[in-house]
Amino acid sequence: MPARTPSICDAGVMPLYDFRCRACGAVFEARADVGGLAPCEACGSADVERVVSGFAGPFTVRPRGAAAKRADAARRVRAEQRHERRAGREPGPPKA
Repeated sequence: MPARTPSICDAGVMPLYDFRCRACGAVFEARADVGGLAPCEACGSADVERVVSGFAGPFTVRPRGAAAKRADAARRVRAEQRHERRAGREPGPPKA
C-alpha cells in the first residue's frame, strides 16, 4: 500500500471556507474539514452550501520610498542604454 501524502488536516489545521445557509440566507466563514460543512452561525441549520470566494489582493510587492527612487532611476538608465544600442544598430538615412 503506497504511503499517503499528509494533508493540512493532519497538522490539526482546518482550512477556512465561505458558506451560505439555505434556510436563512446568511453568508459566513467557518473552519471545516476538507469536504465537510459547518452549521450556520446565525440559525444553526445544517442545510448549508460552500460558496466560492475570491482571493485577497493585490499580491504585488513594490519598493517604496528611497528604494523606489533607486529602482526607477536604474530602470531609466537601462531604457536609455537600450535606446542608444538600438540607435547604433539601425542604419541612418542614406548619405548623399
